[in-house]
Amino acid sequence: MSRGWIGWLLSSLALFGSQVQLTQLSPGVLNPYADLIKLFQHVAMVA
Repeated sequence: MSRGWIGWLLSSLALFGSQVQLTQLSPGVLNPYADLIKLFQHVAMVA
């Protein structure tokens, strides 16, 4: 995998994550996504 593709994926996830945080009125629905976002943020810090 190229670095550019990973960067694009992470920026997309970061944008998605910020949208999820703005719409946390239904945490039951968004909880799985929040867990995924935390995982990807951890991967981004390690990378």
